[in-house]
Formats: sequence, C-alpha cells, structure tokens
Amino acid sequence: MECLSNKGILIQEGEILMLQFYRQTAYGFHFLKRGAVLFAACTILGLSACNGGGGATSAAVDTTAPVIALTGANPMIVAKGSIFTDPGSSVTDNVDTGLTATVTGSVNTATIGTYTLTYNVSDAAGNAATPVTRTVNVAALPTVSIAPVSVGEGSGGGATNLNFTVT
Repeated sequence: MECLSNKGILIQEGEILMLQFYRQTAYGFHFLKRGAVLFAACTILGLSACNGGGGATSAAVDTTAPVIALTGANPMIVAKGSIFTDPGSSVTDNVDTGLTATVTGSVNTATIGTYTLTYNVSDAAGNAATPVTRTVNVAALPTVSIAPVSVGEGSGGGATNLNFTVT
C-alpha cells in the first residue's frame, strides 16, 4: 500500500494527518476532498510503500499520458488555391476529459508543396502526449481544355467527335 507525504515529511506510525486533495487544471486548483488519515506501520519520506498492512493509501497519481488520434485522412491532398480546413483530432486521457490538442504549423494552399501540422497536448498532471503529425500535400489539379465543335444543321444525327486535352 502507498502512503502519502510531502517530500521531506516523516510520518510515524500512529500519527494523524489531515489531507486535502486538489487537482490542478488549466483554470487553477480545484478542491476534491479532505480527510484525516491514521498511519499505521508507516514511516516514509516522499511517496513510498507502507511496511506491512494497515497503512493509508494515497490518492492515485496520474502518470499516464493522453493519446491524440487524428480525425480524417493522413496524408491529405488539397487542391492548389482551395481553402484548407483541418479536420482536427480527438484526445483521450485516463483522468482528464475535454482535452484539446494544440496545432502548430500551417498550410499555404497558394503554393504547391508538402506541409506538416503537429498536434500536442498535456493533461492536468503534466503528462505530455506523444506528438502526432499530419502531412498535407498541396497539388495542382489537372486542367481540361475542349476544342470548339460546331455541328451543322441537318447533319443527320451522326456522331460528332470532341477533341480535348488534359494537362
């Protein structure tokens, strides 16, 4: 069993310690709960295991990083001159909800090329997700030109050939 202590505080067997649990979020600290804990067979510095049963257990320490999943295709192909809209991502975490990844990088659809967007996020405990990247390729669309065709009156409904070029 784990015992909870601030670093450097020695907790002896039989001591009563008042604990208040807070959770740090992007908006500050939020009070979770409070309680008195009687420590038995537990002498610790920092966080450590209790020696024998009967000790108090600590609040779970979040050491798991969030996971980022891309929405939409990767890589993506976007037409030169079009408007690019990032399909975004979703974030899952074992403790925190409502996390949103920040995106760095940009896509210039006026210029043909390959662009990289990088998604990052950390949870309230400071665990950083493995960054995820999306590749966006800006490419020129082919142009189609059709040669003018004239069909004479009374042509008898025969076939007319159309000539066109794709570049």
